[in-house]
Amino acid sequence: MWRKRTELPKLKALRTAASREMRETSLPQRAVKLIVNIYADAKLGDLDNFITGICDALQPAHSNTPIDENDWRDVPVEARPDRPIVFRDDQIISRIFAERTQPTDNRTYYDVMISWE
Repeated sequence: MWRKRTELPKLKALRTAASREMRETSLPQRAVKLIVNIYADAKLGDLDNFITGICDALQPAHSNTPIDENDWRDVPVEARPDRPIVFRDDQIISRIFAERTQPTDNRTYYDVMISWE
């Protein structure tokens, strides 16, 4: 996902929104639960691929992933690829509830709710 230029706008949008929401919050240490509502046509991809992308986007990019820093200059520092947004590693996720719904307005978007103990 980090290497797909076509995914970059979605990746930036998710990381920017999530970092804004997490600004005053410490990163959770265990048992993260995600509730994801995806509004997208089934032709755009499998539900599990959407979930993988969301989970990957909420953690920092792997240190071996080539990132062009110029692509990220328009994003707040706290949302850049080297920063954890919700967790340092998505192995901390203990539950995921996901649902895909056909959008009524032909827009593709998702709502992500995060909770932890």
